[in-house]
Amino acid sequence: MVTMYVVIRTLLALPISMSPFDFYSVPRIILGCGKISLAGEICTQLGTHALVIHNGSQAVSQKLTTLLSEKNIRTTLSRQKGEPTIEDVDRALDTARSAQCDFVIGLGGGSAIDAAKAVAGLLTNGGSALDYMEVVGKGRKITKQAAPWIAIPTTAGTGAEVTRNAVIGAPRHRFKASIRGEQLLARIALIDPELGVDVPPHVTASSGMDALCQLIEAY
Repeated sequence: MVTMYVVIRTLLALPISMSPFDFYSVPRIILGCGKISLAGEICTQLGTHALVIHNGSQAVSQKLTTLLSEKNIRTTLSRQKGEPTIEDVDRALDTARSAQCDFVIGLGGGSAIDAAKAVAGLLTNGGSALDYMEVVGKGRKITKQAAPWIAIPTTAGTGAEVTRNAVIGAPRHRFKASIRGEQLLARIALIDPELGVDVPPHVTASSGMDALCQLIEAY
């Protein structure tokens, strides 16, 4: 008890120094079991033709497209395999432009959501992913609001659904870098824990370690 008292008094006596900072977040977060059922209704607020960038379970992506179809929303699918690269983002961007998609959905783990985030930003800002990447690219700034997009995570590791940067790989440079800007934030993060039930155990474990490591870094 005496030891705890001393520790508390010592901590209270330490000078508090906090640098000013800005905090950006998604304007609307919907969380709850079964909330995926709201996807069709929610997306009617965003547009009429969605580019769905997805990974993971085909059953989940099929369920989503059915929900959107019931609200007369067309879908064009783009499957993301592994962490997104410059080529992945540019390919998905070309698909969105060709199909005249007016909004984007990122469905799956952080890789799919980062790709969707980047595509939404490039739809309105123009250019290629490399133009906006730090270190290996031109480092151009995102200045225009991204096309409307919604994040629907199926894992709980990266937190990509609520961040304002998209991590993109540049294999030729053996480097990963970000496209950044508060304009990249999703309009809505739809978080349904039930979507993670059928995720393979090794993915759940990896996602858990990812979340743990990020919390340790913050600490």
